[in-house]
Amino acid sequence: MTDEIQTGVVTVNIFLPDIDPDDNGTWVEDGRRAEELERLAQEWADSLTAEVSCYKFRLQQTIYTESEPDIRQHFVVVKLKYEYFGDDNAPLLIPQSAMIDATDYDGDEGYLPLLETEGGEDIIIQPVMQKQKQ
Repeated sequence: MTDEIQTGVVTVNIFLPDIDPDDNGTWVEDGRRAEELERLAQEWADSLTAEVSCYKFRLQQTIYTESEPDIRQHFVVVKLKYEYFGDDNAPLLIPQSAMIDATDYDGDEGYLPLLETEGGEDIIIQPVMQKQKQ
């Protein structure tokens, strides 16, 4: 099946908590954080190239933020169309790191970072690795 190209769509939802800026029980989107996550998601999507994996990704549609009021959260939606080609058993070398900043800039007491290590450090994500040239 290595001569066939498989296609599909993957959806990545990045959840972020709503905020109560006036401390009156009215929960709203943290617009600044949502915009920053959308920008970081765009950079991440742009970094996914066929040069370093057996997958070719492109955005299926524009990245956007959706509301989930029942749980007082919003989420950034990233829909990627992909094509798979190549050999699953091909060796992968040299990790490429991608940084996602999940820092609480406002110092909110109830905020829990989206991503953190057990030691509270920033997480380095290695989404793709360079494929060995054959």
